[in-house]
Amino acid sequence: MFRSLFRPFDWDPFDIWDPFREVRTLHRTMDRLFETLAYTPSLVLPRYDFRLDVTERPDDFVVTAVLPGLHPENIDVNIAQDVLTIQAEWPEAKEKEEEENVRYLLRERAGGRLERRVRFPLPVEADQIEASYENGILTVIVPKAEAVRSKRIAVRAATPQLTGNEENVVEGEARVVEN
Repeated sequence: MFRSLFRPFDWDPFDIWDPFREVRTLHRTMDRLFETLAYTPSLVLPRYDFRLDVTERPDDFVVTAVLPGLHPENIDVNIAQDVLTIQAEWPEAKEKEEEENVRYLLRERAGGRLERRVRFPLPVEADQIEASYENGILTVIVPKAEAVRSKRIAVRAATPQLTGNEENVVEGEARVVEN
């Protein structure tokens, strides 16, 4: 009787709603959604950018970009405030919709303009940058500024120049040089 006064409906509100059960249900639902997307060919999204390698040598930086199927006039290389910008424009892929009974199952050849930027950690010489394009590979050589280049400093052995009137210490003995 005492228990029925405090629990008149004979149920526990914590038995009805479990927040962790809701999170587990959401997790399972999201897993099922992404499994469905992963195996649907029409929903596979290609990566729309191009690959870069940036290396540092003692006197310069080398940026290598993979840009297959382009002409050099479709590539723009610019630098402003130690940020190199590479822009490439691919021509639009021709449509096959005019053909009868043809539909795409997978389409990754998209045209358009893509851009990548590289910020250099040191000042560079903008006037001396060289770019070349061969077999789908763009190579940009960016010289470091003269002020930040490492320099080799030759070390010479110092030999005292005697005028003839000073003392010269040889093997711990003092002697006076007279003229």
